[in-house]
Amino acid sequence: MDISNLFSTIDTQVLGENFRIIIQSPITFTVTDIKKKNELLQQNFVEEKKLLLNEPRGHRGVNGCLVFPSDTDSFELLFINHENSIPFKYEGVAASLTALLETGNLSPNSNGKYSVLTPYGRIYLSATLTANQVTAISINVSAVEKKSAGDSTIICIDKHRNYKIATLPQSIGSIDINNLEALTKWGEGVIEQSITSKPELTGVLVAERLGNNRFKSITFERDGYIRRTPGIDSTEAIIASFEDEIQHEKSIKNETIFSSQLIADKKEKDKENYRFQLRPFITGSHDFLLDQDDTLPKGFLLK
Repeated sequence: MDISNLFSTIDTQVLGENFRIIIQSPITFTVTDIKKKNELLQQNFVEEKKLLLNEPRGHRGVNGCLVFPSDTDSFELLFINHENSIPFKYEGVAASLTALLETGNLSPNSNGKYSVLTPYGRIYLSATLTANQVTAISINVSAVEKKSAGDSTIICIDKHRNYKIATLPQSIGSIDINNLEALTKWGEGVIEQSITSKPELTGVLVAERLGNNRFKSITFERDGYIRRTPGIDSTEAIIASFEDEIQHEKSIKNETIFSSQLIADKKEKDKENYRFQLRPFITGSHDFLLDQDDTLPKGFLLK
């Protein structure tokens, strides 16, 4: 058996969403620039990506995070995604840091502060460790822009990801698990129509206000898939969309239709600067082999 195509991964979960952290793989690059590495990754390695993400080893909700060592930062991180999935998720950075610290693949810093170099910029995080377990990851985000596009509101995160803010139709009424089927069908139609007119969109967000600083939201990715986590991007989009209705000196809670919750706190007296605290969990580890005799080399996705 040829084991040169062996992938070693650590599976993690963040607020209901799965992130597969790839700590060893045959995917290598001769270039050093992180953006060039990302271009090569997205243009190549089709079989390897399907091996890691598709059934029977994965599923539509799996997000891949490919770790590389770094001379300047705690590590470098590239992202392997399903087609139409959001290309970058802060939760994946937090999950990767947790996986590396808890498995001993990264030595903890005495000050608990870390930096991760990604194709979308350098991400700064703080990690709290208790008995060799990560009990909290804190991330700050500040690059959020609210834009108008015709009769639509677009929230741009980090100058890369654009979310359309949509309004729930009266026929559905509310973001409730009992309305999931209707919400899914409606969301698929909204996504298709929105991307046709605005191809640069990353996704569509629907949010309803439950009370003071409490919101429930759904984030549809480009194929209509509903994110399982409230999402840092989505919460930042809510803060920007409801900025005149939010009490910025208090915590802001965003929950999904699946009842997972994310809380945003202000670190300073500045409504542009919110801190998000996550608690990723390791759920397992796997070794995958890209074998020429594999009966399902490309895998499949359930629809």
